[in-house]
Amino acid sequence: MALLGGCVGEPAIPVGGANATTPSASVSAPAGTDAPPVKPFLWISPFVPSDIANAVYLPQGVSKVGDKASAGIILDLKKNKPAGMQGLAEWDWKYVVVAPQWSFREDLAIGDLVSFWEGKPFGSTRQLLSILIYEKDYDPLVGLLGGEVGVENAPAQVKVMQDQVNDFSDQLSSSAWAIVPVGRVQAGYKVLEVTEGPDFLSNYGQAVDSLQGRYELYADEALAEMFPAEAWTSFQYKSTATPAASQPTPTPLVAGTAEPGAEVTRTPTVTEKERVRAADGAIEIYIPAGEFMMGCDPAHNGGYGCFQDELPLREVYLDAYTIDKFEVTNRQYALCVQAGACPDLLYKYSETRPSYYGNPTYDNYPVVAVSWSEANAFCQWVGGSLPTSAQWEKAAHGEESMAYPWGDELPNCGLSNTFDEKAGKACVGDTSEVGSYPDGASPYGVLDMAGNVWEWNSDWYDPIYLGMGYTVNPTGPEQGNTRMVHGGSWDYSSAMARSVYNSNHIPNSHLISFGFRCAGPAN
Repeated sequence: MALLGGCVGEPAIPVGGANATTPSASVSAPAGTDAPPVKPFLWISPFVPSDIANAVYLPQGVSKVGDKASAGIILDLKKNKPAGMQGLAEWDWKYVVVAPQWSFREDLAIGDLVSFWEGKPFGSTRQLLSILIYEKDYDPLVGLLGGEVGVENAPAQVKVMQDQVNDFSDQLSSSAWAIVPVGRVQAGYKVLEVTEGPDFLSNYGQAVDSLQGRYELYADEALAEMFPAEAWTSFQYKSTATPAASQPTPTPLVAGTAEPGAEVTRTPTVTEKERVRAADGAIEIYIPAGEFMMGCDPAHNGGYGCFQDELPLREVYLDAYTIDKFEVTNRQYALCVQAGACPDLLYKYSETRPSYYGNPTYDNYPVVAVSWSEANAFCQWVGGSLPTSAQWEKAAHGEESMAYPWGDELPNCGLSNTFDEKAGKACVGDTSEVGSYPDGASPYGVLDMAGNVWEWNSDWYDPIYLGMGYTVNPTGPEQGNTRMVHGGSWDYSSAMARSVYNSNHIPNSHLISFGFRCAGPAN
């Protein structure tokens, strides 16, 4: 049984999959057995958080169904697993109760919360009038706290909010709290400690009255043999099972490429280490777990010296993750604006183009003049985050020290969109279409990591923190005044396009040479 960690309130990335279908195919039982054919259909309980459900890959030959009785494969709360079913993978998920930052309240008992959920305020919830939740969290919370599924059945005291709302801070008060996934806690929230009692501690994730759940993917024994754990959690997996009656594999719809109901004729071409993100059609590249050399190596630095904040050179371990193959484009950002998850751009021109953002000619060019918070909002919308400085640097030059994504050779106009110091002029003088420099790809195949636009990272900038040389999944200091950017841009010299070069800017800066790309969880 595979325990998939890291899914504790952090949104996973939707990767598509078939909609619920009517069962029509079967798979023969394993050779040498007299068991009847089994049906390779997956049913997902409404109690499962959508971010976990969207993290499950459908192996070839498997499709979803809308009723549990027709399914041989089930994703549900682990406590609902019937005898005789074989576990394939598990996920943990955690919700927290939040009050306004100024609240005097420190904790509450789970029993008081359940009483309020049932419409009977008691104890530490007696003063409450409402609890705010996201719409997509209602059914999963019913699975944990009780009630009737379907948001239309939400009790009057549970205020259901749109999923696109990022922050409830202005709606919280002494009489209005919220329940949110731990990954959606905002700076204006005060997280209250929920006392869940010995029943929860002795039976992890299985107590009815709990804000933490354990979810399991389980199957009939025959199906578990045909579709092992890796079939559901890897980028690509081909089963050895042959369906008795095959079904056509649907072409996944890339968001924003077609009107509803229109026929989709193509999708991006991806390798076995890539996947297409459902929210915006971006290609993500898998970066494996392991060590890499982070920081400046004078022997591999393009002939430049090392700045103090680029040191020390050290071996750093990172967990596996994904990163966008290209910088986020005007088209992608516009999808986020249309969804109500991102603010519209303040400036819609580029260096030489008065009409840039919103002009179809430049749909596949990097979005620019985005602040850190705008970039961060986009990455959260697609289920990821801005990359940490360490994640960005590893994706840029790989495991070994190199000055640039392609090696130690200085940039030229065939490798990147920067300022060509030999020619004494900029290669383009403005942004280029993303992916225009395939010869400048990093060892992982990530493009435009040197030049084109500066890219926001998630880290606060602090030279003291950088000098400490953290070596395991560093995420930057907890606070600061400026955020880090990497990669140089179309109007900067080769020294600033080095993969280890650290620059920093005020988070609300809107500069026409600034863009970004997103990182995400590996599973």
